[in-house]
Amino acid sequence: GIGKTTLARAFARALNCKDRSGGDACGVCDFCKSKIDETPYYEEYDSSIIGNVEDIKKLREFFDYNSDDGYRVITIDEAHLLSRQAQSALLKVFEEVSSRVFFVLCTTEKDKLLPTIQSRSMDIRLNPISYTDMKDNLMSVADMNNIQIDDNILDMIITKSEGHLRDAHILLQNYTLLEREDFLQLVVTARKAYIGFYIYC
Repeated sequence: GIGKTTLARAFARALNCKDRSGGDACGVCDFCKSKIDETPYYEEYDSSIIGNVEDIKKLREFFDYNSDDGYRVITIDEAHLLSRQAQSALLKVFEEVSSRVFFVLCTTEKDKLLPTIQSRSMDIRLNPISYTDMKDNLMSVADMNNIQIDDNILDMIITKSEGHLRDAHILLQNYTLLEREDFLQLVVTARKAYIGFYIYC
């Protein structure tokens, strides 16, 4: 929930934008306004679905891209869930695909990736989102959706989300669906259960 796959999509846009300035996508051309998931330039896979070597072999032909018109970015989310055999098969794919294909491996447990994969990768670490940025984002979302919310609730949502914006958005949605007292009870109960789990386990 801190923007790993979002960053991968932004990378695909920047690579393929026809009017980019420096390394940044322009944000206004037809490609930038298109749905990146519906273009041939971006593919996203979940490792829980393609976690074994047979899955990698089946997808191998889709990983290649021979067109001179643009670059393909292939994102593998939760890459640490790939079996070691699947990672070895993927390593072979890395060596064979076109130079116009980029792989983005999103993971929260980098050490579970093969050392040979790590050594051939650029390591980009995303930190939890700051309190200030979280608050600015949530206030913007609240304003756009006419959600009335006070600083105390915002603080509670941000604190509980621990720097993960997706979790914050889910809590904000819960706030809009529940009465204030029910929402407070939900957050407090969840926190007590979380603390209790670590005390008694």
